[in-house]
Amino acid sequence: MAMVKASMGIVNRAGHWHLRYVVPKRYRAVEPRSQIWISLKTDSEREAKRMAADIARDLTARLEARLLSGGRDAGQVEERYRAVVATANAMGLSYVQAGALLEGDPAELVRRLNLAAAQDPEARRAEVADAALGVVETPRLMLSGLAAKVIEISAHENRHKNPRQMDDWENNVKRSLGTLQAALGRDVDVLSIGPAEARLHRRRLKERVAAGEIRASTAAKDMTYASTALKRYYDWLALPEPPNPYAGVTIKDRFEEEARKLEFSNEWIRDVLLTPGRLDAMNGEARDALLVLLETGCRQGEVLDLAPEDIHLDEPIPYFQLRHVEGDDGREIKNKASKRKVPLVGVALAAMKRHPEGFPKYRGKDVFSATVNKFLRDNGLMQSPEHTVGGLRHSWESRMKAAGYDNEDRGFMMGHSMKVIRGREVYGDDELEARLAIAQAVMFHEPDPFAAIGTRVVPKPRAKRK
Repeated sequence: MAMVKASMGIVNRAGHWHLRYVVPKRYRAVEPRSQIWISLKTDSEREAKRMAADIARDLTARLEARLLSGGRDAGQVEERYRAVVATANAMGLSYVQAGALLEGDPAELVRRLNLAAAQDPEARRAEVADAALGVVETPRLMLSGLAAKVIEISAHENRHKNPRQMDDWENNVKRSLGTLQAALGRDVDVLSIGPAEARLHRRRLKERVAAGEIRASTAAKDMTYASTALKRYYDWLALPEPPNPYAGVTIKDRFEEEARKLEFSNEWIRDVLLTPGRLDAMNGEARDALLVLLETGCRQGEVLDLAPEDIHLDEPIPYFQLRHVEGDDGREIKNKASKRKVPLVGVALAAMKRHPEGFPKYRGKDVFSATVNKFLRDNGLMQSPEHTVGGLRHSWESRMKAAGYDNEDRGFMMGHSMKVIRGREVYGDDELEARLAIAQAVMFHEPDPFAAIGTRVVPKPRAKRK
C-alpha cells in the first residue's frame, strides 16, 4: 500500500525555524501524537524548507515501517534483526528465515536445533534459538525512506567528507533513488526491488536520454548510485544472500562523445590570465587559488580544501600534501591514486606564500567556480563562452604532453592510478624530486609576474627529468 501524504509546514520560533508535521490518520495507531514538532536549527527560511521536506519524508517512511512491523519502531526492528544475524554468524551459521528452513532439508533444521541446544542448554538466551531457527523477520523499509537510512548508516564511510562533498554525495543518493521511485510510479518495500524494477529504472532513464534531458553517462551514474545505496543497506542488514538488482542492467550510448572541459591555450594563459593587472580586481583568495590551479594541474577541490597543516612552504622543496583528513578542515580526496605531494613552483609557489593557511573562503564550499567564471567572463578574460575554469587541469596535462612527457609521467603528476596505467602494482616513494623536475619544465613564469601583489618569489632553475 502506498504511503499517504502528510501535512507539514515550518514555523519560526524565536528566530529559528521548526517543522510542524501533522501525523496522518493512517499512522495514529502507532504514533499517539497528532503533531510532531522538530527544531530545524537554522534561521534561514530557504534552508528550513529544504530540510523540512526531507525530514517529513523520512518521518512518513518510518511511520509506515512501524505500521507494517506491528507497531514497533523501525529502528528497534532493524536492531533486533541485526543482533540475531550477528548471533547466527558467531555460531557459524548463515541466517535463514524460518519459512525457508521448514521448506528445506529436514536434516539442516535438526542440525540447527542441536546447535542451539549445545550453545544454550538451559534455553536462557532467546537470541540463540531465534538465530538458529530464523524466527525474526527481515525489517521492512520503504523506498522513500532509503536515502535517509543510507545517509545515516554511511557516516563512517563519509567521515572525511567536508560540507561540499557531503552535499554532493547526499544529493546524488537522493536524486538517484528519487528517479527510481518515479520510474516505478509508487513507493515500494526496498527488499521487493529486483531486476524488473532496475530495468524499469533504466527504461525511464533511457527515455530521458533520448529526449535530450540528460546524457547517457549521467543516467549510468544515476543507476550506480541507486545500486550502491541498495548494497549499503543490504550490507547493513547483514543479509546472508543480498540481492543485486542492477547486475547486468547497464546503460551506454556508444555515440556519446566524452564530456571534456575546453582547455585554455598556452598563449591565452600566458598573455591574458598571467598578464600583470588583469586579475588584480579579483578577490585575493580566488585569484591565488586560480594561480595554483593553473600551475599544478590539480583538481579544484584538491587546492581549495587544503588544510593548513598540509601546506609545507619551508621545506627544501615547497609542496602541499593531498590526503584524507578528518576534523573541522576534513576532506576526502577522489581515490587512493590521488594521494600525493604536489611541488610548488612559479606563480603557484608565490600564491601559496601569500596564503600559507590555504583558502578558508572556499574550503568545503561550492562557490569558487561560479565566482571565478563570472569574473573572467565579465572582464573579457574567458577564452570563449564555452570555456570554464575547470579546463585549466586539462591545459596543464597538454603542456606536459607538448614537452614530451609520456602517459605514465602525466598520470603520475595528475594523481591518476599508476596501477591502471602500468597494468601492475606500483611500489616506491612519492618521488617529490621527480615531480618537481616535471613541474619546473612546464611552468609558465620565471620570475613571478605577480610579485607586486606580495612577496616576490624566484623559483629554482628548471631541471630536466632524467
